[in-house]
Amino acid sequence: MSTAMNTDTANYRAAKRYAPSVGAWGDAAQINGFNNMTSNLVELAKQCPGLQVTITLGDLVEANTILIAETKRELEQMITDQNTETYPSREKVMEILGVCEATLWRWAKNGYLVPLNVGGKRRYRMSDVKRILEGEK
Repeated sequence: MSTAMNTDTANYRAAKRYAPSVGAWGDAAQINGFNNMTSNLVELAKQCPGLQVTITLGDLVEANTILIAETKRELEQMITDQNTETYPSREKVMEILGVCEATLWRWAKNGYLVPLNVGGKRRYRMSDVKRILEGEK
């Protein structure tokens, strides 16, 4: 057996181990496993950098569509998370900002960081806490 044949056989075995079901990308199981397959393909590329893969144009377009949809969903989630206001407790704010209770009281008195009363408890807008962390007034 020639060296080229041995290399091809080893590459084929590695490819089957890391991407055993490379085919149509349309069903839900393959979409859910897309991230896992992507990491497997990256690992395969590291182990067999000279491996050549043949894919149909239709499968390539479909894979790109899935990748774009997944990226869009992740970005939308990040934007939603950033726009969601949270209201941490006084203790949590003291921990985040590294200040004592007296400092929070003084900041409230001066209007620098004013708490909200929610259900008889003092809470702070996380956006206000972030503003202080970023050095704004």
